[in-house]
Amino acid sequence: TPFASYFDDNLNFQYYYGGLTASVGILKRVGIGGVIYRGAFANLFNQVPFTVSEGKLFVYPMENLNVVLGYGKIYSQGMINQPVWDASVWYKPFKTLKGTLSYLHSDGAAILYSSELVTRRIPANNVSFTGEFQARTGLILGADYVFVWTEENTYEAVNYGNFFRGKVGKAF
Repeated sequence: TPFASYFDDNLNFQYYYGGLTASVGILKRVGIGGVIYRGAFANLFNQVPFTVSEGKLFVYPMENLNVVLGYGKIYSQGMINQPVWDASVWYKPFKTLKGTLSYLHSDGAAILYSSELVTRRIPANNVSFTGEFQARTGLILGADYVFVWTEENTYEAVNYGNFFRGKVGKAF
């Protein structure tokens, strides 16, 4: 499956990429796959092209429970050579209720979206939870929570942040 993304902000940070993802079932409840994409981080003065390649393992222990594990690398000759790993658990115990818990470890520019990190390598982490409930009336209540932190190997303190977003919608 092809995919692409483009981000540009008013602080001259650009982050764009495009690539392919594929998966295949190897057992009744187990699949494997991979993703490969190319892109770039850019600011007013620099552009750092990169390639990400990642293998994926998909496990479906129950019909309403999915587990995905991924491991790979983000690479740019002379600039970036960092591991990328992620994990997620999707659970839908009822037709009206679902949630996802995810973890991502990658280059800081890919997680923090900062023009200051275009030429600076800082590993970063992201843990997120997304939940959604749909009432019989069609009202949808949702929430997202994200916690982000860096792994700087310098004299600087570890940086962290979080955000919460509530959502209200209607199914038609």
